[in-house]
Amino acid sequence: MLRAQSKAALFPLLAVMLAWQFVHAATVSDLYVAQVPATALSGPPLDEAFALALDQVLVKVTGQRGIAADANRRRAIGPPAPLVRQYQPMPAGQVRVSFDPVALRQRLDAANLPVWADERPLTLVFLPPEPPPGAAAGPGSAGEPARSVRQLFQATAASRGIPVVLAPDPVAGSRTGAEPLLDPAGVAGAAGADLVLAVGPLPAGGPAMLRWTLARGSDRSEWQGDAVEGAHGLADRLATRYATTASSGRVLRLRITGVDSFDAYGRLQAYLRGMGLVQSAELKEIAAGQLVYEVAVRGDVRQLDDAFALRRVLEPAADPAGGDLVYRLVTGAFPGGAERL
Repeated sequence: MLRAQSKAALFPLLAVMLAWQFVHAATVSDLYVAQVPATALSGPPLDEAFALALDQVLVKVTGQRGIAADANRRRAIGPPAPLVRQYQPMPAGQVRVSFDPVALRQRLDAANLPVWADERPLTLVFLPPEPPPGAAAGPGSAGEPARSVRQLFQATAASRGIPVVLAPDPVAGSRTGAEPLLDPAGVAGAAGADLVLAVGPLPAGGPAMLRWTLARGSDRSEWQGDAVEGAHGLADRLATRYATTASSGRVLRLRITGVDSFDAYGRLQAYLRGMGLVQSAELKEIAAGQLVYEVAVRGDVRQLDDAFALRRVLEPAADPAGGDLVYRLVTGAFPGGAERL
């Protein structure tokens, strides 16, 4: 009975999300940029600002929040100044520092540290509803109003390079923390997201303690903590799945079906070569709407499938055939030209 009631309560929420503009996995544009304090724009103070900015960028690019505190790994990356592409003064004694992505990735590869591409899963996040004006503080970061939970979560997610979209506050009584988990794939898909992160208070955990549940299909991951730890926990789990090292590279043969026009072929070629996980993609065969590529990738087959799933362009079509991995071009992935191959 309770389950049926929860499903009924979920319908208004789904209706709201279906009205949102459809979005896809997000490309994070500022992974290699940080804004930090600087007491001067020359000499040792500027070098210190470069080092602080690089520490922040490394957390976003590698997915490892403790990398700056690890002296051995930090030393392996080397000095920051040669990596700086440009810097500019900002108000309030700040400096905005931009690093060269190619040069930094080369250093990370040389140190066998992970690199996480700029295309990342979009997570739909259900936080505790905001109380009405004048109400007592809700669960979140100890003693702070519920609004600050949203601010803290978003700021921490941004510091980790994690794209998130916060679900709107529902009509009173329309959901509990568990309702988005009844159908996470449907809820995420309705909002154009890849994952659902739902949160509920711990009965005996105090105002700062929340129970976080990350869901993708039938997969579940849970942890506890405040709003900051909620965002960190999300980033840690995604980085474990998506960030890859140079030593994990391998060459795979991909057989792609359903490519029936020159327009689709051209866009597929650009798509493969533009993927962060793909280091090279060489076309080997063309026959009857099928293309065979030899692809050098960072990571394994699961990580390649995860990367394809972010754009929903290619989907696994069959078990490997003759050593080839078989994928199907998703219908409508590349709308446009109809000139046949």
